[in-house]
Amino acid sequence: MRGLVAGKTDKEIRNNLRLPANSFHRLMRDLREKTGTDNNLSLTIWAQRRMKNCDQRVNTRDRYERPVSIHRVA
Repeated sequence: MRGLVAGKTDKEIRNNLRLPANSFHRLMRDLREKTGTDNNLSLTIWAQRRMKNCDQRVNTRDRYERPVSIHRVA
């Protein structure tokens, strides 16, 4: 949901989740069914409205993400 709200494409979200295409599309269909929405835009609006009172890590680094190495090899 955070990926949709952040404006990522389906392919970007799918790659981040490391899901095959059919599993991702099934997941999105199930999310739309559960939320009563019929497309990505309405699902994004649904998620944005609910993010006001909960987790809002849309454009921040994940605290469990592997840190970027700054060491150079000589």
